[in-house]
Amino acid sequence: MLSSSSSSSATTSSSSSSFPLPSSGGLGHGSNLRADANQALQQLTGKPESFLSDAQFNVLESLLARGKDTLLLTPTGWGKSMLLLLLPILEPGLVTVVVVPLVALKDDIARRARVGNVIVHVWDSSFQLSNFHRMKGQLLLVSVEELDIASLDKLLDVLRWEHMLARVLIEEGH
Repeated sequence: MLSSSSSSSATTSSSSSSFPLPSSGGLGHGSNLRADANQALQQLTGKPESFLSDAQFNVLESLLARGKDTLLLTPTGWGKSMLLLLLPILEPGLVTVVVVPLVALKDDIARRARVGNVIVHVWDSSFQLSNFHRMKGQLLLVSVEELDIASLDKLLDVLRWEHMLARVLIEEGH
């Protein structure tokens, strides 16, 4: 889980996108995660001088670890949303579901994803469960304000069954 609040320091515990990675094209195939993550960040931001801090890289490693829960408490502007956008780039073929407390935050993350060429699906009343096959390597953003637990539970079951679910994150837990 990823949760955030306004504390003064970072604390952690234990689509195919259009971002070609320099090594084997994905995580867990002998790739250099730090180099791949920094290259993806640079492409995402359009800034060749962009690099993950050690703390951000440690969180990214924790988020990518299978079967490991992560709690992240950081101040606003620390880079949580950027980490969310890196996940589908680093794990093509898998879906990251992000639950956010407000429609406005969902829309802001979706906008940043689109600007960075990260494919994002936004859960709303028009979302069709049958669309899950088009969700590989992407983000699915769900607002608590629009949450239909039964339908989301069905989608998570399908994604698990198809081995497409990478993780479910709670952003800005209040």
